[in-house]
Amino acid sequence: MIREIIQINSFLTFIIGIILNTLLIVLVLNKSSPEMKVFSHILLQTAFTDLFMLIINLVTQPIFTFDGDANIVVLNSPFNTNIIPKDILLAIWDNCLLFSIFSQAAQFIYRYLCLNRNSNITSFQYFFSMFGIVLPLDFILSFLLYITGKPEKSDQLCCNNSALIEILERNGTNIEPILLAQKGNTLIYSFVWLLISIFVLFAYLIMLLSARAMSLHVRLKLKVDTDRFIEINQQLTLNIIAYLLLPLLTLIPIWITCIFTLANLFSQFSSPWILQFLMLLRLPIPWIIFNPIVTILTLRHYRKAFISLIFNTSGSDSVVPLNTFTVGMQRNNTNNNTITR
Repeated sequence: MIREIIQINSFLTFIIGIILNTLLIVLVLNKSSPEMKVFSHILLQTAFTDLFMLIINLVTQPIFTFDGDANIVVLNSPFNTNIIPKDILLAIWDNCLLFSIFSQAAQFIYRYLCLNRNSNITSFQYFFSMFGIVLPLDFILSFLLYITGKPEKSDQLCCNNSALIEILERNGTNIEPILLAQKGNTLIYSFVWLLISIFVLFAYLIMLLSARAMSLHVRLKLKVDTDRFIEINQQLTLNIIAYLLLPLLTLIPIWITCIFTLANLFSQFSSPWILQFLMLLRLPIPWIIFNPIVTILTLRHYRKAFISLIFNTSGSDSVVPLNTFTVGMQRNNTNNNTITR
């Protein structure tokens, strides 16, 4: 039943995620104002990253669990073939996962620099830092996980735990054995997971501190009493909170996996309940669906276009985007600062 639940979840996530991210791409390409040039590029980067993650998740569907003293990963997808080794597929999945997390932190840094420091960051500068810093970091961490968790040729079959075999419904009636994509029972493997968890925690702290600084900046330093500013302030705060809470859907399972990986070195988990809990804990990436939903709902410019598209009504394109808005910094109209989310 566990394998069926994960497969159904993966298929539903794939279908819904493809529809929502494609819709977001269409909205960004057709409904973005000129002031949102850089931020629209970031939205496109996030959407295309999510689309790639949807595909790699559908062809892998990793299941994380324990077999004796070893932390193991098996690939549950019916599309698995032997053309690409399973450990390579999982390494690609790990890389995409980490890139999605760290790129969200990079977006918070971008919004902080534009809003609080009034920095004029070009698309080239943003993507250079993204693919020159974030992507290599993802590759190094996923490569370390690949090296320390690569199963030996003589130790690629699952599983030794009878409860695990029963959960995976491999009771001898299935002809094809389950091959491991990852197996780690060493202190080095656990240390790599701990290192990944530290980097993930650091990324979330960046998001938390950036969100706090942006909120204080808007509330305390911009002394404007217009209805437009109050409305924008409220919706910007909602947008920041949504993007701050969303990564927790992924970070918490990663931290729990790290804790159980370390604990399993000293006390081997064999309870079917614990094994099933760990298998279901890492269900396919919920932010792939929630990313476009949050973007459309919190950015009124896109929300109005979405409603207009669904109900076939004419929406106004003159709405000021919530991510790029102009607020008068002085009582006279001689100075305006453009603040970009």
